[in-house]
Amino acid sequence: MGSVLEKTFNYYDILQIEQDATLSQIKKAYKKLVLKYHPDVNKDQDSTEKFKEITKAYNVLKDNELRAEYDIQLKQNKKFLPKINFQYYYNGFIRNKDRVLNAFKILFKNLSGKNEKIKLEKFYNNDPFFKYEISLQKELFEMPTDELEERLQFSQNRYVRINAAIALGYKGERKVCSTLEKILNDDPYDDVKKAIIWAIGNLGMKNSASLLKILYRSNNSQLKYEILKAIYKISGSKSSDFYELLISTINDNDNKNKIEALNLLLRTDRKVLYDDIRDIFKNTTSETRDILDKVISENKILNFPKEEKA
Repeated sequence: MGSVLEKTFNYYDILQIEQDATLSQIKKAYKKLVLKYHPDVNKDQDSTEKFKEITKAYNVLKDNELRAEYDIQLKQNKKFLPKINFQYYYNGFIRNKDRVLNAFKILFKNLSGKNEKIKLEKFYNNDPFFKYEISLQKELFEMPTDELEERLQFSQNRYVRINAAIALGYKGERKVCSTLEKILNDDPYDDVKKAIIWAIGNLGMKNSASLLKILYRSNNSQLKYEILKAIYKISGSKSSDFYELLISTINDNDNKNKIEALNLLLRTDRKVLYDDIRDIFKNTTSETRDILDKVISENKILNFPKEEKA
């Protein structure tokens, strides 16, 4: 691979594919090379340059229009070796279609704070309760979805993965749901999983509910409330999935989960049966009692015994 990158700018050679390769084969080859040469993975001195060439090749060959033009130029100069030719033709691609490397440029840009940050202002049902509390770089929202997916899949930087997940959820393109679900299963860090759960909830794909329920049952308390909110956004307050997890979270041993679940109950049109949450009245903190008083006053508990006090 190293010799190819050093001696030629033939994009097919760079991706190690045939000229008649299908789009699926191009993507497969690209992902394989990204896993090997992404700067977050490969610390060799020349890995960044290699990755640049791989990305340039992919961004041209994955686009039917750009690939057709490239093939014409490649045919006219079959060797396509001199760098001056590469620069000439590549700049021609850029003039014809500026978007080719926009994402690539951002990928290597410093996103540590020098660029303009914006706060997320996209709420679920206009309720800031469902806002993800984070400020993201403006450039992230301008990134193509493919590049955000690559950041989420291949970066070893947790901060990068978190921001990529939030940007994907904010953009709301449902085609990324399978990627989010795969990373949710594989990523070892709860803060990354929290961001992915938020993104999945924003996408609202009903098929995601079963995976979230499995994760809820197998995970620690830290993620349970985030999963509950995502299930609410996906299935709605009237669904059995939401009610099941709502009751479980209200009865959770983690006091923060109890409080947040009760707060969520207040924001929905759902009511709960007293018998399903009666244990919460046996041992409450002052903070829990305050929120329970609100729940009771708003008649959110069915069959609530009048003599019962929080």
